[in-house]
Amino acid sequence: MKRQESPEPRTQIRKSRNFARTDEGVRSTGTFVGNVKERRVRSQIFVVALAFLLDRMLERALRDAKVNLSATTAWRALETIRHVRFRIDGEIKTGVTPGRSAARQVLKALHLSETRPPLPPKGQETTT
Repeated sequence: MKRQESPEPRTQIRKSRNFARTDEGVRSTGTFVGNVKERRVRSQIFVVALAFLLDRMLERALRDAKVNLSATTAWRALETIRHVRFRIDGEIKTGVTPGRSAARQVLKALHLSETRPPLPPKGQETTT
């Protein structure tokens, strides 16, 4: 039996780091792939993969914008932004709260400057 040479230590370290990041990304989505039906498992895997992709894209945008936040911290900061509905003189208005300063940094890194929600179609109710 021919002995296989082990890869260079740098390559092993790089692969290990990539695996650790992937594992961390999948774990941070909070999704448990525990259903028995193949269709459900496949859909959960898709959701986890999509969440992982969005996480990495956010991480890259933050790095490119030189924002010193982790993707996890950025997601938490974005949770502080709220869509609100209120009534003034009998008229329903909507708005968006500014959130924490970290949330505004994330929005800037993602080049999202328009924070007002779109107007609903005339005469139609919307869910919020």
